[in-house]
Amino acid sequence: MNYLRRKVVVEFSMLTLLATMATAKSAPEFDLKLADPGNVIQMLKIMRSPEYGPAAPALLPLLNYENPNIVRDTCRTLAVIANKDVIPSIEPLLNDKRPAVRKDAQDAINKLRTDPRPAYDPGTKKTAATLAESDPRDVIRMLKLLRNPAYSAAVPVILPFLNNKNANVVRDACRTLAVIANKDVIPSIEPLVQDKRSAVQKDAQDAINKLRAKP
Repeated sequence: MNYLRRKVVVEFSMLTLLATMATAKSAPEFDLKLADPGNVIQMLKIMRSPEYGPAAPALLPLLNYENPNIVRDTCRTLAVIANKDVIPSIEPLLNDKRPAVRKDAQDAINKLRTDPRPAYDPGTKKTAATLAESDPRDVIRMLKLLRNPAYSAAVPVILPFLNNKNANVVRDACRTLAVIANKDVIPSIEPLVQDKRSAVQKDAQDAINKLRAKP
């Protein structure tokens, strides 16, 4: 698997984790302790860019993780993508028994206090653009993995795939949105009902019908 394909898999895995974390109330069975620490740290490092600002709230539970390296990497990532609003969530770590955790927590707070950003920066467009250039097989496989109501937070990242040049990607995007989205996405799907590809038309209409039937 080449670098781009590896990056796509990691980014989609990250989205899956974040979507589950962000919708924890609808998926109470999810347990962060089941996630591999190495994968979590890798995702945190990939996310260390302002484009991932909207994901900052979903990372906050990781500040309470037992693994000190995950806690430290969470602090480092929040220092880059978050704003002052997260400082109260980091402050308890200043009294942590682990010196390295205390240091990274203080460093993050210091950085956040000097950051002028008033709000989280929109960040899905660049990620979506990267994924749009990926191997359709990887995208389809990950779209299928996200086909669970618990992953509703991933809807904004999936919407751009409705315009993908690969018909199968478009069809799987429709199928996944039919499961995890609500009626709000119907206007984004409706143009596909007039698509020249009959299979796309069918999946688009099926998705719209399912979304309209939701309460």
